Amino acid sequence: MTTHFGPCFIVFGVSGIGKSSACLQYTKSHPDILYAQAGALLSDAAHSDPEFLRRLSKERVIANQELLIEAFNRFRVTREDSPVLLDAHAIIDNDRVLVEVPVAVISKLRPTSLV
Repeated sequence: MTTHFGPCFIVFGVSGIGKSSACLQYTKSHPDILYAQAGALLSDAAHSDPEFLRRLSKERVIANQELLIEAFNRFRVTREDSPVLLDAHAIIDNDRVLVEVPVAVISKLRPTSLV
């Protein structure tokens, strides 16, 4: 059985440019839109510190994206019809290389729009 979810808007950007601040400000004036941070969802799912997860090998960073998909789906399951603004990275700097999040992972999040 496929679950129907409301719209999902993924906001991408590099660390430190104000994505989270902009998302929080937007959701304050649009209380019907839920807000989630990919890093927090992944950290909770992996029971690990976000900085530790970010610094893993490229292969482990990519593998962990499956945990993110599962965590995001769990987040949405009790809020099926609600629109969601997901604060995320398409590129993760693990201090050795820039790790691109595969398009297949992004598509599994089922975004309506990418910002």
